[in-house]
Amino acid sequence: MVPSGGYRGFVLVALFLVLGLSAGVAGPDRGCPDADHGERFHEALEAARDDDWSRVAELEPCLGDPHPMAAYLEFHRLRSALPELDPRRVVDYQQRHADTPLADVLKRVAVRRYAEAGDDAAVRRVTDEPPSRLALRCHWWQAHLETRRGEALAFARSAWHAGVSRPAACDGLFEAAREAGVIDDRAVWQRMRLAFRNDQPGLLRYLEGLLGGERWLAAAEWLYRLEQQPTRVGDVDEGLPPRLRRQVTADGLYRLAREDTVAAREYLERIGEDLPDLPAGERREVFERVAWYSIIRGVPENRGWVDRWLAEHGGEELLEQRMRRAVIEEHWTDLVFWSARLSEGSVRTARWQYWLGRAQLELGDAARAREHWREAAGQRSFWGFLAAEHIGQAYALQEVSSEPDPPAPDPALLRVRLLYQVGELRLARDEWGRLLQDRGAAEQQALAAHAYRQGWYELAIAAANRAGAVEALQWRFPHAYRDAFQRVAADTGVESCLLMAVARRESAFHRDAVSPAGARGLMQLLPGTARQLAEEGGRPGPDVGGLFDPELNVRLGAEYLQKLLERFDGNRLKALAAYNAGPSRVAGWLEQEGRPLDVWIESIPYHETRRYVQAVLAYRTILAHRGGLEQVASVVSRDEVAQVYGEAVDGREPAAVRLSRNPMGEAMPPGDGRRED
Repeated sequence: MVPSGGYRGFVLVALFLVLGLSAGVAGPDRGCPDADHGERFHEALEAARDDDWSRVAELEPCLGDPHPMAAYLEFHRLRSALPELDPRRVVDYQQRHADTPLADVLKRVAVRRYAEAGDDAAVRRVTDEPPSRLALRCHWWQAHLETRRGEALAFARSAWHAGVSRPAACDGLFEAAREAGVIDDRAVWQRMRLAFRNDQPGLLRYLEGLLGGERWLAAAEWLYRLEQQPTRVGDVDEGLPPRLRRQVTADGLYRLAREDTVAAREYLERIGEDLPDLPAGERREVFERVAWYSIIRGVPENRGWVDRWLAEHGGEELLEQRMRRAVIEEHWTDLVFWSARLSEGSVRTARWQYWLGRAQLELGDAARAREHWREAAGQRSFWGFLAAEHIGQAYALQEVSSEPDPPAPDPALLRVRLLYQVGELRLARDEWGRLLQDRGAAEQQALAAHAYRQGWYELAIAAANRAGAVEALQWRFPHAYRDAFQRVAADTGVESCLLMAVARRESAFHRDAVSPAGARGLMQLLPGTARQLAEEGGRPGPDVGGLFDPELNVRLGAEYLQKLLERFDGNRLKALAAYNAGPSRVAGWLEQEGRPLDVWIESIPYHETRRYVQAVLAYRTILAHRGGLEQVASVVSRDEVAQVYGEAVDGREPAAVRLSRNPMGEAMPPGDGRRED
């Protein structure tokens, strides 16, 4: 074992010795910038990105020969020469730099550039296997259309079958398949049905223009009508061929289930047995769709039909939704009844063991309640922690400390270090992912420990997860950016472990994280929200790049969370739900019938938000315990438990969560696209 105090120096010296590098190589006396090796490389990399090859030529001697980042500069030289570059040079690069992520990146770039230039022979030369990305796969099969025609057309038909638009790179292949009759009117119609179910009206209209047969056009016309008026599902023209009529009816019911769940169930009961000609999976899909919306919306008129169908046909996801509905309505006998139909693996999870404990307590069997809670409390999760509170049991953190020896010196580790040092975090993560790819679990754990010691916290998390080291909480829940979180906590009054838990859930401590919606940084702030928060505090709004500064991002995120806590009377559950889903939505949820804390969490309509609240509070508990703050590490507070979540109706007080003799607080863890369920 290497002493931790000298660990970083040991690893760096070992890497430089292995690579034949010296700290004194090519200093200012040779006309090089007065900067360290990483800064020189970064300047050369930026010049290469800009195709400033004269500047690259000036800087390369300053990097040493050989230098560990040579592959990056060579990558850009080859990239800039495409598509005129001889494909043999691309192949040669892939072979020489197979241990870097750049080999695959150059292959992808080359396939696209050669294909766009119409150089099919070069595409074929670059790789013998079709790429994984669809657009590149289409390019690749297009290049093989003459040499492997049958396979190429079969791929085209497979790629065609989707209810969303396909990349433009596939258009030529699709055209060839249509000319060959591989994509015919039937294939166009099947894709229209998928587009209809995926709410893609533009694609639906494009596809109609490809239809030629009168019967297909008549069926397409009915899809248009049902798109606008799904209640007309009972009017589908009997003049359509029987199979097409059943398909159109099934698609109409699929849409009607969302728009008018009661009408969909009523119609399905009348004609459900008249859909035998549909494939079994498709027929079940329609029934499941109606059952799904009936359950998650709590439609009372559909309850009897749903329960009869579910008892006969089952299905894990629907059964769990039915159990969740029983929790929301506090129908405890229903919960116990449906749990008996759930698989052993699912019913043993902390979530359902917690709720079965609640059910048994409400039904008067305290002993069985404790049995369920004891099993739940043995699992590290929000529901496991909450169960532990009920029975006065310590949280099952199940942490296993491990101090593996340092990983063997590897050029990839030095590349990661240099990229991390100069702020090229995405490239560093790419290198890290490639490094983990070929390693066994023991080596991955050694790399997780190495990343943790270096302060590469997001890389430590990735390595621990890849290794399956679920008990290595030190690596999976590091106190990343601790000083920044503590300074901000002192200024805003928002607890540092709570802020850290939000960042762990939002970005996994990737300070340069960007969501599909444009949220940025550790706590995933939208630029507009960040500007508003800064201006309200009398500061200039940060530019987009400024949100990647860890302390600034955490400060603005903490100020936003502070406002939410003030709005919701200090209640963290409500504030966290609002941080994820928006305060207006949460306010709307709180206008519903009054519920106790645990039932309210389960009743949150958005799957993402429901999981978010549970995860952040569990992460906070883990981080607090790991920071020696057990006295404030309870997963929920007494005040939060005492509150009613919503307005009680008819003067009825909802049942309260009953706490154990070990009181809380005493010593003792991506149109917004959210799924409605």
